[in-house]
Amino acid sequence: MAASLTDQAIELLVKSGLPMLPSKGSSKGSCVRWKPFQERLPSVGELRDWGLRFNPDRWGLVTGKLSGIVVADFDGDAGRTLMQKWGISPHVRTGSGGF
Repeated sequence: MAASLTDQAIELLVKSGLPMLPSKGSSKGSCVRWKPFQERLPSVGELRDWGLRFNPDRWGLVTGKLSGIVVADFDGDAGRTLMQKWGISPHVRTGSGGF
């Protein structure tokens, strides 16, 4: 049986120490305030509670110092030019046409 999204988020938290937060609907925003999780990891109990309370469509990752993951967003012609100048190969194309 496949693990639920909440179980997958808990696994990422426990095995990799990644701060996962619930998200729902068409907004990219989190169901909970994300700022505190730049400084501390959520607990397994918090993830379970959020999974039950919000039934999230997806779980997002808080990027930055705690997670050790940085995301760069290159939008428009200026962004594309800078990306090419820095020799960066994008991993994802955004909905707005950026990288």
